Amino acid sequence: MARTSDQDRQAKIQAATPRSRSPLKIILAVAVVAAVALGVTLTLVLTRDDTPDQLVAPTTGTAQIALPRSVTGAESPIIATHDGTLNDGIPTLQVFEDYQCPVCKQAEDNFGSTIRELGSNGKINVTYYVMTFLDRMLKNDSSMKAAGAAGCAADAGRFEAFHEKTMARQPAHEGDGYTDEQLISAATDAGISGAALDTWKTCFTAKKYHPYFRSLDTYAFDKAQLKGTPTYYLNGKQLDVSPAMSAGDFAKLIEDASRTSK
Repeated sequence: MARTSDQDRQAKIQAATPRSRSPLKIILAVAVVAAVALGVTLTLVLTRDDTPDQLVAPTTGTAQIALPRSVTGAESPIIATHDGTLNDGIPTLQVFEDYQCPVCKQAEDNFGSTIRELGSNGKINVTYYVMTFLDRMLKNDSSMKAAGAAGCAADAGRFEAFHEKTMARQPAHEGDGYTDEQLISAATDAGISGAALDTWKTCFTAKKYHPYFRSLDTYAFDKAQLKGTPTYYLNGKQLDVSPAMSAGDFAKLIEDASRTSK
């Protein structure tokens, strides 16, 4: 498949996120609430009927901030597949996740490898909107810390591998968050080594991409009206995804949605 220029990639991202809206069929969302007075943490899986099932197109007139490799604007996602490009002639899967979201990890465990396989086989482009909203709910900085590390991994061309290794390290207890050591270990397990690892550590320590991820969070909730994570779109059209579905069922969902999106 032919690869596009940065300008073409931005145009394709906008084309895959139409402005028109229609009623939601189903949205699966997760919000994590720290019930401090009770000394417990509650995970809420929500279904809402007031969220558009199509994404609005990102705007382009945002302030200049540092962007990870493959990202074309402050409200645009990380392109995880095909060496950071959107290939022509195939649909684009858009994934909204937060690294502290336990249901996101459930989805990753069940069909994350299928997403990577579909991408590597040229069936789909895969893009990630990495959210950080759970920091506010869990009163820590772990989502942003992991997101920033993922942006640095994208610079090394290892975003997908880092995503997989980081989700595998998600703390069992909500709110515990990731340690720096866990994220460094995820980076090395993702294949970042030598001078590239030194560059990743510098990027990570400097919090280079935190402004980008803050902007992405604002876009997702204020403009795209996201209600929670994980949420999935194909060419801007929301998919009815259950995080508990099997890898085979997810692959069939993508296949069916790809036919109808042409």
